[in-house]
Amino acid sequence: MDWPPRTWVLADDRPGNVNQALAVAEALAWPFLVKTIRYGALARLPNGLLGGSVLGMTAAARAGLAPPWPELVIAAGRRTAPVARWLKGRQPAAFLVQLMWPGSARGLDLVAVPAHDDLP
Repeated sequence: MDWPPRTWVLADDRPGNVNQALAVAEALAWPFLVKTIRYGALARLPNGLLGGSVLGMTAAARAGLAPPWPELVIAAGRRTAPVARWLKGRQPAAFLVQLMWPGSARGLDLVAVPAHDDLP
């Protein structure tokens, strides 16, 4: 792995999600790229069905995800989790940081859940 790790922030259409992910990336003080995520109709499907895929993204947004693959992915919100998992499929050594509860921690390396999500 490179140092600092090649870092991507997944930025969707929800400013609250994006601001949280950017704040974590900025706190690390490492260079990072922002990858814009735009959703199509399939993004409404449950994450259990989407798994690790980019099916919920528009074709234009999918085109923005290309090698070199990240070693650290920072994402926030339920709809970014399938994209993060898909990236791990391309770069198995990638470390996935998910902010907010995505519905399942499966395949994610670190999930930071705020108190208002009321998880045990």
